[in-house]
Amino acid sequence: MAGTMGYPKAVLIQLPHGIFKIPALLISAAYGLWLGVIAFRRMRGMESTPLRFHIRHALRQFLAIVFPLLIVAAAIETALIVL
Repeated sequence: MAGTMGYPKAVLIQLPHGIFKIPALLISAAYGLWLGVIAFRRMRGMESTPLRFHIRHALRQFLAIVFPLLIVAAAIETALIVL
């Protein structure tokens, strides 16, 4: 990619991955693991809170943090491809 476009353009195209997509992936993976731990604790009887409350919390955080990060990354990638 750098050979045909040049290094500055190649860096610009990869920028959304490092700034937006990787943090979004890590945050969503963390919430998935957290929900898994809560579900496991619930099955063992160590957690009394219903799982739906934790799922709602994780979904709200996903829609407030992860989804906008992915939308911004997609918009930047689209704009860079058009250039």
